[in-house]
Amino acid sequence: MGADFWNHFYNIGSGKEYRISNYEFEHLLLGTLGLAGPEKLFDPNWFILKNFHGQFYADGDKLEEYLHFRENLPIQDYFNRLADHVEFYFKIPRYLPKNLVAACAKPFMKKIASTKDFGTLDWVATKNQTRLSAYYGTYEDWAKIPTKWEDLEIIKFNKDSSDAENYKLDHGYDESKPESELDIEDMKQAAKFRGGECLSTSMKKGDMATKLKWKCGYCGAEFEASPALILLGGHWCPECFIPQKKWDYDNIAKTNPFFAQVWYPNHTKDECNVYNFDDLFQVNGVKWDDIKH
Repeated sequence: MGADFWNHFYNIGSGKEYRISNYEFEHLLLGTLGLAGPEKLFDPNWFILKNFHGQFYADGDKLEEYLHFRENLPIQDYFNRLADHVEFYFKIPRYLPKNLVAACAKPFMKKIASTKDFGTLDWVATKNQTRLSAYYGTYEDWAKIPTKWEDLEIIKFNKDSSDAENYKLDHGYDESKPESELDIEDMKQAAKFRGGECLSTSMKKGDMATKLKWKCGYCGAEFEASPALILLGGHWCPECFIPQKKWDYDNIAKTNPFFAQVWYPNHTKDECNVYNFDDLFQVNGVKWDDIKH
């Protein structure tokens, strides 16, 4: 591999055909197993609205251009292959009427959705504000979700890589410059756009591997990281973004314009939620901080 391959970040993806929504995924998975679609197994308001993973990347084809690792298997063939390798009892529904399977399976699915502390229906029934705020916003936001599939708008998105140009992030420095021309002033600009500072006073122009010193503007932590990690990899303060005691992203977004770009599309600027691990994660009354030790 040439020098331009190394010391960079790559997003692994299977290509345009595999850029599917969760709704499409459910249809493919359930259908391949011989089950009815999600409309027969779930109610639409059992699902969360936000704070779950799932996206594709503008540079998702870049690694394929270098390594040619994709099998390029049609997506339905992929799910058929998957179904052929599951345990035998998962294959039984293929040989039964789908409506019969759905009638038997939906109560089981509802029981899962009602799991204490972790099921969406349990959060609603108990008015669990911590969970509701994280995954819906408010109880009222959940109540607005249609209870019937025919009343729910299924969003279809553009899967072409070219459309990603409409959603690209600002990384806080002049990205038109070649990496070989990036210098300490670019680092300072990038740090400021993240609400912090670059404490290093100099760097070798174009050296993206040697660590520099940085300071977080939210928690005040000082840390070392390479320009590549910060500018190309999207990393920032290890104390705030790999937290040990709490999730405080609402407040971080208020001080970090770079992070705010991905936070505010499904959060409001007046939210001020802090999720303490000791409150969220307990085992038999033992708090998170004690569990770790």
